[in-house]
Amino acid sequence: MAATSRAPSTLAPASFSAAGGSRRRRRCPNPRVRVGVGVRCSLDSNVSDMAVNAPKGLFPPEPEHYRGPKLKVAIIGAGLAGMSTAVELLDQGHEVDLYESRPFIGGKVGSFVDRKGNHIEMGLHVFFGCYSNLFRLMKKVGADNNLLVKEHTHTFVNKGGTIGELDFRFPVGAPLHGIQAFLRTNQLKVYDKARNAVALALSPVVRALVDPDGALQQVRDLDDVSFSDWFLSKGGTRESITRMWDPVAYALGFIDCDNISARCMLTIFTLFATKTEASLLRMLKGSPDVYLSGPIKKYITDRGGRFHLRWGCREVLYDKSPDGETYVKGLLLSKATSREIIKADAYVAACDVPGIKRLLPSEWRQWDTFDNIYKLDGVPVVTVQLRYNGWVTELQDLEKSRQLKKAVGLDNLLYTPDADFSCFSDLALSSPADYYIEGQGSLIQAVLTPGDPYMPLPNEEIISKVQKQVLELFPSSRGLELTWSSVVKIGQSLYRESPGNDPFRPDQKTLVKNFFLSGSYTKQDYIDSMEGATLSGRRTAAYICGAGEELLALRKKLIVDDSEKARGCRVVDDDLQKGDEGGGAELDSPRSVDDVVAVLEADYQRAYFLTGNFTPDIYTEDCLFEDPTIKFRGRSRYSQNLDLLVPFFDSPSLELENIEKGLRVETKFIMATWTLRTYLRLPWRPLIVIRGNTTYDLDEEYKVTRHAESWDVSALEAIGQIFVPAPKQTDDI
Repeated sequence: MAATSRAPSTLAPASFSAAGGSRRRRRCPNPRVRVGVGVRCSLDSNVSDMAVNAPKGLFPPEPEHYRGPKLKVAIIGAGLAGMSTAVELLDQGHEVDLYESRPFIGGKVGSFVDRKGNHIEMGLHVFFGCYSNLFRLMKKVGADNNLLVKEHTHTFVNKGGTIGELDFRFPVGAPLHGIQAFLRTNQLKVYDKARNAVALALSPVVRALVDPDGALQQVRDLDDVSFSDWFLSKGGTRESITRMWDPVAYALGFIDCDNISARCMLTIFTLFATKTEASLLRMLKGSPDVYLSGPIKKYITDRGGRFHLRWGCREVLYDKSPDGETYVKGLLLSKATSREIIKADAYVAACDVPGIKRLLPSEWRQWDTFDNIYKLDGVPVVTVQLRYNGWVTELQDLEKSRQLKKAVGLDNLLYTPDADFSCFSDLALSSPADYYIEGQGSLIQAVLTPGDPYMPLPNEEIISKVQKQVLELFPSSRGLELTWSSVVKIGQSLYRESPGNDPFRPDQKTLVKNFFLSGSYTKQDYIDSMEGATLSGRRTAAYICGAGEELLALRKKLIVDDSEKARGCRVVDDDLQKGDEGGGAELDSPRSVDDVVAVLEADYQRAYFLTGNFTPDIYTEDCLFEDPTIKFRGRSRYSQNLDLLVPFFDSPSLELENIEKGLRVETKFIMATWTLRTYLRLPWRPLIVIRGNTTYDLDEEYKVTRHAESWDVSALEAIGQIFVPAPKQTDDI
């Protein structure tokens, strides 16, 4: 076979600042507000304990320590589900790469900074007190103080500026705090409140107080009924739906009660009824880029994970084994004009609904698991940001609403039944760290749901319509000037949780052994949300760890299969098959130089010098290992030496430039050319860069007897790099 040559890889991981874009404006981190707390931010209190008296599927127990083989995992999509999956896998010792087609991470909870320093969000993000999986993740990555607790009320703003509330503040907790909130609310008339109480009393909410798992099953069984149909059949009124439940449904699933599944709404109601803090709202201190995605990204990269931005997956490459089993053999990725095929032991598609539909090979629709995904569709959503020169939600004091020395108004998530945006907030109050700007006023962020009528409209017309509706809700804001605005359109956001769609949600584990799914639309007991995305990531990682031995066996099988194809299916002499007595999980003995090349190529993909993840079976027990600084015998000692060195490597990469086979007298050998690049985990973080060659001498049984490295620098120069602090890091990580 001709020598295999590889050009230097163009697939470089992208750098991403955990601190977000540059701040060009002076900001006040703690503006004074009239309503709201804005100072409580710890996740050590006022959080629902979902491990007690709650459905077991909503908060899985901590995973056991993984003791299986280390796997290389490729994740398509760096949204919350993809990053949740990555964190779990890295904690279990796996190698993870995330590929994101956008120039920023976060997916539906992503944000970015425009050229003028404004933070642009994909939507409005609110954290319920029952988001236990997301809170667990935030604690783990050091973001547990990045949320601001709001007053324990759900506030409805009606046309003309009248305020209705579900006020959960009460000396006694669940369920009494919720009962009194619904009985005392001024958002509904007495008759509607009474009928509302009857409907909820006849719901699975009551059973949830004593049998949460049984109640959740009842809720699941109501998936094929709309919330309106269920609610009206139990005695609820249309007025209750219009004035209260429609805004809540729009906020949860972006569709109204006539079109949303009863399962979706009742899942939330059961948690509100049984967990005192479930209905308590939190919002980020500032933009998701800085306070959510940023800390998660840092946690991932600190543990060796890599982000590759602007790399989109164009094709899933797959094949079938002789026994008919389908497996993924690689991903075709592209960035601008560059294309690369990447390989891994496990592949995770952490996409949204339209993304996974584009990604899946059409032939896979023969299986219901994948075909059912095409029965799901996403809801269009338009997010609008409006900046004013005063305080829009200040309803009581006109003079205060016109001054710009301190922030005033309603500091919470706000619902409304009287506008096309069902929920909104003044981010200058609720998320002040990035959105309060000294000398400026409110930053209203409104979510237009459903977004269908607005999608074809030009941004100027959308802004005009929203501005008009803001003035109708807050007449006192007339006279304030709009100083800046933005519009973000998402053609398909959350999947449409309409009646009968839950059975179409796929499990994270698929019929393709090394291909997994992650995303809030996948099968999990919560709704499509940030919490659902995080929970799905935990489930995906658990499936991968549970299949570790199978995935290792598949990896080794593919290496052998590839070498068989490379040989052109030629007949192998019997004497080359001697010693093939390996069993269990061990790799079959190599039967040709091509076999060894295939194994080495796979080991280089795993950067075996720097990760310790190599295939020992291709080496003899007393193999000679040497480089310019050391020389010794024994593959066990080599493995031990790698285990000692690996913890010191930070952001390592090993790029295979060329690999070829040769013959020297009667000795077969393989020569690989490579470039090693890694930081060391020392206080001054030195950067080690070495280009070199490794020669692998083979015996008659195609086992490596000598592993000899030569470098393009002397041993002294290589050691000298350890004592030189690395330059400021500006390149990709």
